[in-house]
Amino acid sequence: MRNKILHIFSTVKVVIGFKRAILQDLSTNKYYLIPNSLAKFIIRNNNDITNAILSRYHDGDKKIVEEYFSWLLKNNFAVFLNAEHRKEKFIPMDCSWEEPHFITNSIVDIKKISLPILKKIISQLNDLRIPYVEIRIYESYPLKDIVSVIDQFQESDITAINILTNYHPTFNIVTIKKEIKYKLILNNLHVFNAPIKKDKQFFMHSKATSIFFSKAKLSDKLCGFVLPQIFCSNLKFFTESLHFNTCLNRKVSIDQNGEIKNCPSMSKSYGNIENTKIADVISMAGFKESWNIKKDSISICKDCEFRHICTDCRAYLQDPDDIYSKPLKCGYNPYTNEWEDWTTNSLSKSPINYYGLQDIVK
Repeated sequence: MRNKILHIFSTVKVVIGFKRAILQDLSTNKYYLIPNSLAKFIIRNNNDITNAILSRYHDGDKKIVEEYFSWLLKNNFAVFLNAEHRKEKFIPMDCSWEEPHFITNSIVDIKKISLPILKKIISQLNDLRIPYVEIRIYESYPLKDIVSVIDQFQESDITAINILTNYHPTFNIVTIKKEIKYKLILNNLHVFNAPIKKDKQFFMHSKATSIFFSKAKLSDKLCGFVLPQIFCSNLKFFTESLHFNTCLNRKVSIDQNGEIKNCPSMSKSYGNIENTKIADVISMAGFKESWNIKKDSISICKDCEFRHICTDCRAYLQDPDDIYSKPLKCGYNPYTNEWEDWTTNSLSKSPINYYGLQDIVK
């Protein structure tokens, strides 16, 4: 390893937090907790000669440096190159974020199924070439009505849909599989309030379609949770997080009352679908402001090592009066590296009442 160049692969990114860091390997979509000392070592010494690297450290620290070298090589995060390659220009990974769709995703909340209004919404979403739509249906409808909703989207150019709905006695796995057998547009059917002892999941179309039965109650207040099990480590998510809000960027939503918003759980409305076109809303001044609220600008989040693998709710905030406040439903403390129940945090009591979340924290 002497007189070699330490080259960290361009898909390896380190994110430094207050007390520790994570290393993201964007080639495998995995992440690893590492000390800040190692993260800073990687940033400082990438593409430098090992002899020069070792010379920067005291004799007592050289063993640690050698261990860093070995760990990086063992996990395929780096390679040693011959010294003559030093003259070559290593091209860093392009961390810009681009997307061909001006709107990439949408949430449509439905309290009462009205096919004429649904057709109107789908037509406008289709005109915007939105590829992904989530539909949340809050009443309990028979399976045939849910299938009719799927059929409306099946006839559009929308690529994929998720449906969240309440259980109805006509729902059973055999019938559901039969009815949606050729509904390839459906990615996920999540059935809430199901009379079951424990949650169950089924798959169709080579696991491309998921059918999930849950005991939980369906609510429009269920979004915004920050949990390790939903962390996302991949190139697209990482680069988007560097520049935009990963929850609201390029999103348009319609709540149960037809109000067009950034998110159904947010209070600001830009018009009603009855008399306002979605295309006109996304051109309005202010509609895109929330897209640009990235994690590096948010209080506490900017000190968190998980900030670029974590989604970012702006609908429920620890301080409702500060759009740059930490997500209310996050229980992680980057200053102690500990997780806690966000509902028991003393700072959560007031915003829980403000947002009317008492039922979901019981």
